[in-house]
Amino acid sequence: MKESASRYDYVFFGPVFDSISKEDHKPGYNLASMYDVFNNNDKIKALALGGVDADKISTCYETRFSGVALSGFLWESDNPVERFDEARKICELYKTA
Repeated sequence: MKESASRYDYVFFGPVFDSISKEDHKPGYNLASMYDVFNNNDKIKALALGGVDADKISTCYETRFSGVALSGFLWESDNPVERFDEARKICELYKTA
């Protein structure tokens, strides 16, 4: 992954958590290991993808992901716009910290 970082502005990385919308789509990564990779290389701009919901956004930023990609959290909801606003507010807390 470090070798690819210089070729792209950002990458999607996942699945980070169990999928919200796909059965048997499980994460294959250890978040502590990901923290070490991101903490030791600030050139990697990775967005966490897969199973990310409002309760997991903080974990993604604490793991040093640059951001999150939301799919099932939004589209499996009766009100995706409300969910988006909820997630955006949480993300803004980390962008200003």
